[in-house]
Amino acid sequence: MAIRANVSEGHVATTGHADRGKFNSEFLTYENTLVLRAFAVILIIFAHVQYWAGFYFSNMASIMVGLFFFLSGYGLTISKITKPDYLTTFNRRRWSSVVIPTVTTSVLGFCIYVLYGAGNTGNMHAILYRIFINPISGFIYQLLVFYIIFYISNRFFKEKDALVLIWAGSILLLVAKLFGHNLDYNHENSFLFAIGATVAVYNDALYGIISRNYNKVLLLIGGLFFLACVNFSMDVRYDSTYNFVTTAAVLFLILLIMKKPEHSYRTFALIFFILVVMYWLWYWFWPNINIGGLNIMRDIFLIACISSVLNYSSGNLRKISDTIGSSTLEMYLIHWSLFPVVWPITSGMGSLMPILTTLLMLVFTLSIAIPMHYLNSYQADGHKRLAKRIWKSYDVSILYVVTVLVILFHYVMINIL
Repeated sequence: MAIRANVSEGHVATTGHADRGKFNSEFLTYENTLVLRAFAVILIIFAHVQYWAGFYFSNMASIMVGLFFFLSGYGLTISKITKPDYLTTFNRRRWSSVVIPTVTTSVLGFCIYVLYGAGNTGNMHAILYRIFINPISGFIYQLLVFYIIFYISNRFFKEKDALVLIWAGSILLLVAKLFGHNLDYNHENSFLFAIGATVAVYNDALYGIISRNYNKVLLLIGGLFFLACVNFSMDVRYDSTYNFVTTAAVLFLILLIMKKPEHSYRTFALIFFILVVMYWLWYWFWPNINIGGLNIMRDIFLIACISSVLNYSSGNLRKISDTIGSSTLEMYLIHWSLFPVVWPITSGMGSLMPILTTLLMLVFTLSIAIPMHYLNSYQADGHKRLAKRIWKSYDVSILYVVTVLVILFHYVMINIL
């Protein structure tokens, strides 16, 4: 999931506004979103562990995937705006920072999967699915498609016209999904890549408007988020209508971390009070209504509180969260293969099974993903130097050749075989 979508560049938001004291004008830079990325990938892993092990306490996977899409759209677009030669070397950078980790980590994951007897090595379909389909399904598969849309749009058009094409591409993908074309498209967060790109294009104006009218904007987005969560609790559906929840949740989270923590305590205290009242009302008056929407509001609030504080700290917790945040792609790729390792250890633990399974999955994932991240970074740097020597005058579009082949292979495997 790029998850390291804009991982190799430190994207700096050039706002043109003086710091208004209460706000961090660079809150969406890569360095300032590492904590958010760490929370996002951990919650995605938690959601998958719950599904595999058969227990539930929260499911933030789709929302966190949406957060990564937003950060990807923003990071790629702001880099294109601030770096004149960004598109010239875009292909080889994307190849290095996404495809190399995907291949190396997926092969390692497959070996672990087979080593523990979970894979049928005599079944070619199972082997191909495990190596090529499962690791690149969902986020990474969709991200490669967005890379094509982003590159083509920005290669031939200026920012605002390219933005229209990015929106059109997002809408067309969603329409294709709704008409039954199984593209493994994350239709629960269809527009957040385009929204992130929009924020980047209109960065100066939006920062000025929001910083001057922060409480009003927060009330508006917070109100929409509340309505989305209430609607979800009344009618639990993980389909295209879930776009309302994911989009509102991500935007509300982004707004909460925009303000420096020392100026946010009143806002956080008010949200905490509202959540306590809502849980009390649910417990006494609406116990038969699904609590999922309220849990989503709770989790977004907790992520915003903790990440805001960690972003302004410099201790070991910040170092740990930054390390996790920079290893998100490897964590996402490798965790798929670790459940057959963890489950035999924790399945007989009774009431302790949920928490032990979750913690052990996280520990195993981190112990493999972090070293893999440093290995992949070394390989990516080597590939960049090689690519620079070979393609000095023209950037060969290897990424797009590979992407088209992957998409065709993925479509055949999902829809035909």
